[in-house]
Amino acid sequence: MRRIAVFFLAGLVVWAGCSDNPANSHKAKMIYYTSFERAVDTTGWEGFGTSNFVFDPAPLCGRRALRLSGGCLQPAASLVLGPFEVDGKYTFSLWARSLKEVGLSGGMVFLLRQGTFPQLDSSVSVAITEDKWRDLNAPATVFCPSGQRLQLEFYVGGIVPAAVLVDGLAVYCVKE
Repeated sequence: MRRIAVFFLAGLVVWAGCSDNPANSHKAKMIYYTSFERAVDTTGWEGFGTSNFVFDPAPLCGRRALRLSGGCLQPAASLVLGPFEVDGKYTFSLWARSLKEVGLSGGMVFLLRQGTFPQLDSSVSVAITEDKWRDLNAPATVFCPSGQRLQLEFYVGGIVPAAVLVDGLAVYCVKE
């Protein structure tokens, strides 16, 4: 009887650790990662919002996180990746939380082909809505042809200002 219980618990642990997210697959290659520990970790980032490093990290993501705030002008922050030598499918994951004490809560993160707008056929996204750290994984991939670039965009706030914390940001190329 004990053996059955042990096998059942082991199977439950393995099953709970599995994910449908392609980034968690052995078929994914990480092409970008930052945990926002120092200023150099935001080299190449642009945007209309304000950002600063805070000592409120996500679990297992170092000692700092990046605080992003925004209002009417969007995206609050963006980063261009590429160009890539071969066609590929890409996705991303990050830790994030909303700072509800700053007006409207939350934001959105998009991964899209550069030069396109966030829409269903050319981007993937996650919403930042909770005030506790959450490990967020894009639910799908976005295709990027060789020679083109991807853009990661953070939309925070809108007409009413808002702020979020982000940490442990990773972008993956998914091999199928």
